[in-house]
Amino acid sequence: ECINLHNIIGIFTTNKNKSISKEMAFAQLICNSQTQQRQSVNRKRQAVKEYYKKKYMVNLDHYINMNFKGIFKRMLLYAMSTDIERQEYLLRVGLKKMDDINVIIQVLCNLESDDIQKLIELHDKAMFRKSLKSQVRKLTTDNLKLRAFLMNIMDGSRVRTESLNG
Repeated sequence: ECINLHNIIGIFTTNKNKSISKEMAFAQLICNSQTQQRQSVNRKRQAVKEYYKKKYMVNLDHYINMNFKGIFKRMLLYAMSTDIERQEYLLRVGLKKMDDINVIIQVLCNLESDDIQKLIELHDKAMFRKSLKSQVRKLTTDNLKLRAFLMNIMDGSRVRTESLNG
């Protein structure tokens, strides 16, 4: 898959395959991996990204950012991201667009404690001065019980159970 993708989008490729557009090449990469289970699909996409970066020294996320626009770009970036990056994206978009505590509740309550810590770190890095905890405090000023509940989820450690995993 990497070689096929490189033959289509490669910057210095002399034998560039012009029969398929770059949009179609990425769509095939995404659609071909939809037939497998979700975890293996994600691992496969991450492996393609890493292999492509290692072999051709091109970051696919950067390539997508520079060469695509609009909803197709967001769709590709979302599909090529890890599960925790997807959760952070949903959280960030929900907070920016809706400014609603329900977004935080729905994302946090479905994750395990190690994933919550990764999500908090990722969110805090992406949002610069707005930490997730400060946004929770701001959105729960009128409901102190909900604030305490969410702070405990973000600070605490959960026991790993099968019921959380589905």
